[in-house]
Amino acid sequence: MATGLGVPGPDRIVIAVPGTSETGPHADPHVEIGMLGEATKQLTNQLFEKHFLPYDALYGQGTSYRQSRDYAIEKLTSLMLNYGGTEIYLLGYSQGAAVVTLAVKRMIKAVLAEDARAKDYRGVLDRIKGIYLIANPHRQPGMIYGADPGGEGISFSPEDGWWGEMKNLVMEIGAPGDIISSSDPNTTFLKRLPLYTIDMNWANTIGWAKSIYDVMTHTNPFTLYPELRKEFGFFTYLARYWNTARALKNYIKTNVHVKYVTYYPYEGQSCMRAIANDIIQKAVM
Repeated sequence: MATGLGVPGPDRIVIAVPGTSETGPHADPHVEIGMLGEATKQLTNQLFEKHFLPYDALYGQGTSYRQSRDYAIEKLTSLMLNYGGTEIYLLGYSQGAAVVTLAVKRMIKAVLAEDARAKDYRGVLDRIKGIYLIANPHRQPGMIYGADPGGEGISFSPEDGWWGEMKNLVMEIGAPGDIISSSDPNTTFLKRLPLYTIDMNWANTIGWAKSIYDVMTHTNPFTLYPELRKEFGFFTYLARYWNTARALKNYIKTNVHVKYVTYYPYEGQSCMRAIANDIIQKAVM
């Protein structure tokens, strides 16, 4: 069996997209690293080819989050288009989960719109057998494996699109208190934070400052803070401010975002074991 990447091997591939600071543009894609490596190490090389996507996984340290994420989306999309096997399994953690989510949803949009690449993208979507997302900043409300921590991903927007008919292939894992995958737009200001940080770049502080200025000057304050439109809205604003501060304090204190190796979302099974088991089950069916 051929993998389509120039190396004979299994006819199925597990593509893992690590989170912020877990990889780099020159990393060896065959070395299992970071959070997701704890799941893929439970998969045998006889059944699965494994590929850890190398990309500049940074958040403002010379590369902005938007630049890093969008570059990785292009790279992941190209990898899937050029893969010659019959089964694709996608894993993403944190920033990597955003990459996976947006890459696949943009393919779904293209297919629905019947644009020029619809046929190629449909071929990829048909080969995707499982999508596993840990601490996903673009988690749709209600999409979760295990107990629902509430809210939605801190960067989720309906503009992202929806999983549609692929919904049953997606396993979303988000722990209570992890504001990255669980931010409530109705009780906190957490979902507004990405507006100010997505273009942050310490190597280009002027550009970052300009992006913040643009957000602040071109966005109606009543759009950013709709509660101010209502009677007693100022008190609602204060409540959200307090809830935001409390959520941030808990997030920092518990460090929950980096503890998924020891997180058990359902029936006494760790999330890493749950992901591995689901992939194996799908592969041997």
